[in-house]
Amino acid sequence: RGGRGPISSGAAGNGGSVARVDYDGYASSRYVVSVGAIGDEDYQAYYNELGSAHLVVAPSNGNNLGIYTTDVTGAGGDSTGNYTPDFGGTSSACPLGAGVVALMLEANPNLGWRDVQHILIESARKCEPFNSQWVQNGAGYWVNYKYGFGAIDASAAVGLARTWDNVKAESAETSGLREVDAAIPDNNSTGVTKSATIAADFSIETVEVVLNVTHPFVGDLQITLTGPSGKSSVLATKRNDPTDNYSGFVFTSRRHFGENAKGTWTLAIADRAAQDTGVWVDWQLNVYGTRGCFADFNGDGFVNGNDYDEFADAFDLALPEADLNNDGFVNGNDYDEFASAFDVGC
Repeated sequence: RGGRGPISSGAAGNGGSVARVDYDGYASSRYVVSVGAIGDEDYQAYYNELGSAHLVVAPSNGNNLGIYTTDVTGAGGDSTGNYTPDFGGTSSACPLGAGVVALMLEANPNLGWRDVQHILIESARKCEPFNSQWVQNGAGYWVNYKYGFGAIDASAAVGLARTWDNVKAESAETSGLREVDAAIPDNNSTGVTKSATIAADFSIETVEVVLNVTHPFVGDLQITLTGPSGKSSVLATKRNDPTDNYSGFVFTSRRHFGENAKGTWTLAIADRAAQDTGVWVDWQLNVYGTRGCFADFNGDGFVNGNDYDEFADAFDLALPEADLNNDGFVNGNDYDEFASAFDVGC
């Protein structure tokens, strides 16, 4: 795909209310289109997991009807054994989502992997619109722990793909490793809260928290990330999970999509059950998104010689961030785009 990136989709999981897509390192990855499930009545399938990493949902069983599909001879619900009307789970929703992505790429083969996620978010339909978990994030996008940004709308997604201008090169900022080494109070709803600051000014796509906690029963822990906008992402809740420790575990949130990365972020960890205790060792915040201005190459809010020098260095080394038009190549077209933006100061 000429450097545009593979498109990976992942089933968000069938654990229902006792699990979260956030605990699945593959389905919750920022590189993956996480697809949950709704049924024929347009509300959450009983097995659909919650989570801050949800991107979208697609039709499956779980309300009344199942999904029709072909099957192995003799294994289906139909007497002929050629098909079944009872397929379901996020194992059904996920390939339906992948099929919509295939239609989008047929309409516009130049879409990058980030473009696909942008389009799915922008074109998603607000299923079960009166559900109480729908909230607007700091950028005005409606998001829901059950549904992500909503149900995939194939027609809207393909229509948007046809006229889509690829997003600019990805921006990434990190807090660096933040040492904590603090005991987490047992059975205490307040817990421990730490902050980190992101100085760069850009529009968020995804946020990662890389976490190290020693604890014999991670199901005791509730973990909440709050961004500069004041909006929060619940990354983990109290549950019956006897797994020990978070060792470099990556939690991913999409709930801050479109918000500004710049400002103070806080992470709170609380032990919500008695007996087992642990220590918060360290953490790191990684924020990914899109710059609003090519010429402000270092994202400090100013266009000056520092931006020119940093772009020139990246261009000479053919670094990915110098691919301003996101076509998979670093060449004169990128240099021309930077020079044009620099001349007008954005």
